[in-house]
Amino acid sequence: MPTYGAVLALGLLIAITFSQRTARLAGIDADKLWNFEVTVLFAAILTRQGVLLFGWTEWVASLAALLVAAIAALLMLRGARLMQLRTLDALAPAVAVAMAARALACFAAGCAYGTPTTLPWGVEFSSRQAWILNGTTLGVPLHPVQLYSAAMQLILAAVLYYWLQHSRQRGEVAGAWLLGTGFSATMIEQLRAPATILWLPGKWLSATQLIYAAMIVLGAVLLWQRPHASRQND
Repeated sequence: MPTYGAVLALGLLIAITFSQRTARLAGIDADKLWNFEVTVLFAAILTRQGVLLFGWTEWVASLAALLVAAIAALLMLRGARLMQLRTLDALAPAVAVAMAARALACFAAGCAYGTPTTLPWGVEFSSRQAWILNGTTLGVPLHPVQLYSAAMQLILAAVLYYWLQHSRQRGEVAGAWLLGTGFSATMIEQLRAPATILWLPGKWLSATQLIYAAMIVLGAVLLWQRPHASRQND
């Protein structure tokens, strides 16, 4: 949907611009970080478009794009001569802004919608195109889970930006984003419509729950690593 692309593009531009500031705070070469981000973003966009061509929903396409972006980032970090943990620290606040933009874009498109609610802030979608593309429930108040996600990521971005200015251990800011996102997304997913969730065989666990669990574990490892270990990794 056009609105989705416009909101996401604007959000990504803000996030990349913001990362130039966080790069300087982290002592990272801002130009190298810019090239790194553009390459990873290009890989994510190609993945999303490819998944959509196969008829999957916007939510699945976004998840696939995120996974490919993460893999591309890890591969590039090994060859771009960027300090690995400190680069992740610089990226964390900007990634939070980008994730907030994706959530807002999803809200505009009606994808990854929530379960029905009687709460006063429930939202009703009326776009037939949202129903055709995403199966969005129309005419029923739903939890605005996309707005919940956006709010959490913007709060994380502000906290992480402050943290980056006072961090003492490499990797701790990135760890805080992983931990915060993993926990908040796990809670928010309880309010997401089951039809929007990609379930693993047996439907006892979703793909996103598995990813969030991995994020929580990795975030905890980065936060509680010993200081001298982080110096050796960089």
